[in-house]
Parts: sequence; C-alpha cells; structure tokens
Amino acid sequence: MKVYKDKKLKVSLFLLPTCVILVTLCVILSIFNIVIHKYISAVTSKEMDNELKEFDIAYSSYNKKYEYLDENGNEEFIIPINYIIIDDEYNLVFPNEPWESIREKNRTKAISNFLKDNSIVYKEGIINKVKIEGNTYYIKSKIYKGKYDGVFVSKDSEEKDFNYIVLLYANITPIQKFLDLLNKILILLMGLSGFMSILIIFHMAKKIDTSFHKLKSYIIKVGERGNLSELDNLVYTEFNDVAKTVQEMSKMISQVEESQKQFFQNASHELRTPLMSIQGYAEGIKSDVIKNKKRAAEIIIKESEKMSSLVNEILFLSKLEVYEGNVNKELIDIKELIYDCSWNIKSIADNRKYRI
Repeated sequence: MKVYKDKKLKVSLFLLPTCVILVTLCVILSIFNIVIHKYISAVTSKEMDNELKEFDIAYSSYNKKYEYLDENGNEEFIIPINYIIIDDEYNLVFPNEPWESIREKNRTKAISNFLKDNSIVYKEGIINKVKIEGNTYYIKSKIYKGKYDGVFVSKDSEEKDFNYIVLLYANITPIQKFLDLLNKILILLMGLSGFMSILIIFHMAKKIDTSFHKLKSYIIKVGERGNLSELDNLVYTEFNDVAKTVQEMSKMISQVEESQKQFFQNASHELRTPLMSIQGYAEGIKSDVIKNKKRAAEIIIKESEKMSSLVNEILFLSKLEVYEGNVNKELIDIKELIYDCSWNIKSIADNRKYRI
C-alpha cells in the first residue's frame, strides 16, 4: 500500500497556483522572444536571399550590375543590408580605401576578422546571429569564383580565377537593444502581476484556512455533543454546504437519541407491567387470596416468558443498530396480540373490580 506524505491544504493552495503562474509567465516570455527572433531572422534571411539573387545576376552579367542594384536596392527593408568581399585567405577585399568613415572601416575589418576566426562554424548559405564588439549582426555568405575588378566578382574563363566570399550582414543592434528593453519591461510587468497574484492567492488561502478551522471546530463540537450555537456564515459556499450537512446530521443524531430514550422508557413500562402481574399473583398465592394456584402459576410463568421475550427483543434491536444484512419481517394478528395482553392483566383488573 502506497503511503502518502501528509500535506497542509494552505501550503498546497499557495504553492501550486504560484508555481503555475511563474511557469506560465516564463513560458510566455520565452515564446515571445523565440517568435520575435524567428520572425526577424526569417525576414532578414529572405532579404539577404534577394540580395544574393541580384549578386548572382551581376556575377553572370557584369555590365548590368550597377544599374540593377541601383533600381532594386533594399531601401524598403527596415534593416539595412551591407556586404563585404574577402578572398579565400579571409583578407578584406571590398570595401577598401578610401573609407567612407572610420566607423565603416572598423566595422568591416571587425567582421572580416571574426569570419576568419570562425570560418568553420559559419558555413555558406546559412544565416547566423553573431555578436561582434558589442554589436549584433545577422550574416550570410556565398562563394563566387572569378575575378575581382575593384567592385565585384565576375566570371572569367581564364585559369587564374580565385574564390571570393561575399558576406552579407545586417546590423540588428538597435532592434536587439529594443528587444532587450522590451524584455526588461515585460519581466517587470510580469513580476508585478505575479507578485499581485501571489498576494491575492495568499489572501484567499488564508481565508480558506480560517473557514476550514471554523468548520473543523464546529464538527468536533458536534462529535462531542456539545452545546451547538449557530455557525457563522463562511466565505465559500462549499464550506457552508458542509456546515449545513453537519447541522442536519446533528439533528438526526439528536432524534435518534430521543428515540432511544423513548424506547427505553417504553421498554421499562413494558417490563414493569409483567413484573407487577407476577408480583400480584405471588402475593396472592402467599396470602391465600388466590384459590386457583395452578392458574396463577401458569400466569406467572407466562409473564416471565413475556419478560424474557421482551429482553430478547431489546437485545435483538440493539444488534440491529450494527447489523447490515437483510431483516426478515413477519406479519402478526393484532387482535390476538391485544387478547394476549388483556388476558395477562385480567386477574389484576378483577381484583380491582375493573372489567376488560
């Protein structure tokens, strides 16, 4: 048989909802971040794929490259996408001097150096999220074999072709900072809502515990058959229903006790009647008042049998209180019962000159 460890209701009512709330808030926050990052990654990857298609066209038709890129740039995309070109030894090829700004120089060299250090991890055609010198980027690369002429790579039929890696990157640092701020706000709001929920749950658990203790004390008082006063109205309907049920049970117990008391009073009266009859006939025999002693002895024996039968019936009724089987019922003739009772007390009535 499995033994369960005792647990307090108040503790269970407090801990279980609290754990559910905290876990739910963590799951919501996690799902929110996963969905947001998946969306940004998918949109960025799609835009990078569009850029690579333009590069593929430029790679195949070098003369149309500049016009195509100018007409179909990524201006409509919220995250600007840039690219660098490095050779197969991960040296930066494009952009190069003269630099548009020191920021561009530092950024492109940092990215090329990072790719050189992580060339095995970041493979061709796969978008990756990386953090470089405090900035967050999405990067995707593709290898073109050809000749670099100072701007891009074009196909060349000569055997002097080299492999060049075109690396597309999107700086999502502003978005990442916004998401970090949003996460902090969400964590703060969820923490406040969780704290308020815990306070409410604690208050409710305390009220339930108080109502339960009142109900427990009332039930103990009922069991001790103490003086029952009207129970205060409890907070929850279920406890009030239990209290009403206990009150009804108490009334039923009182009725049973009253019935038992009445039964024993009746039984005492039923025992007193044959005793008086036996006593009367015995005294009559002793004082020679009754001449027919044989008849008197028969009545005494019959009254004794009646007493014995009554005692047996009392014992039988006592057994019925704990008996759970089927009771065999029997029909009796009420006229015969009345006749037997009247005959048993006829001698007493005759002595007192009563007519039955």
